Amino acid sequence: MAAKSSFLQAVILLVFGATGDIGRSIAKAALSHHDLVTTVGQSREDTLISTHSLFRAFPDCSLPLLCDIRVRSTVEEVIQRSITHWGRIDIIANCTGYGVIGACEDQDEYDIRNQFETNFFGTINILGASLPYFRTHRRPRARKTASTKFHQLAAATSSSAAPVEPLACLD
Repeated sequence: MAAKSSFLQAVILLVFGATGDIGRSIAKAALSHHDLVTTVGQSREDTLISTHSLFRAFPDCSLPLLCDIRVRSTVEEVIQRSITHWGRIDIIANCTGYGVIGACEDQDEYDIRNQFETNFFGTINILGASLPYFRTHRRPRARKTASTKFHQLAAATSSSAAPVEPLACLD
């Protein structure tokens, strides 16, 4: 955090799915611009140690947390802990997703339900838990990314790409 001339200049992101490819790219891009990021991993697959290790180069600028976005109370807890830690949230990036590959009739019902719970209700939980805060603080910046946006994000965060403004890949 010391690299920013002022805490008020830092953009504060909360990145759900920060342990996946897209979320990790967004978080690292923000951290490389000396912004502050709450990096959220999946409580079903990650640990706080594994989530923290992805961003260990930025120990003062990242807050690793875990949640299951299918469970609204865990989403609410992550949002509250992020606000408590940083003092505010400017942007929420939902980079979570669950894909089932193959013919519909060949899929296990558990996988299909899990995909729907994650991709639909997880997004609803994040929006429902965050919109009251954003409305109160007049900071409505939430994004849902999908793998179809990966190439645009990768180009925007690549070191070989032309310089971009901080977090331009989210606009």
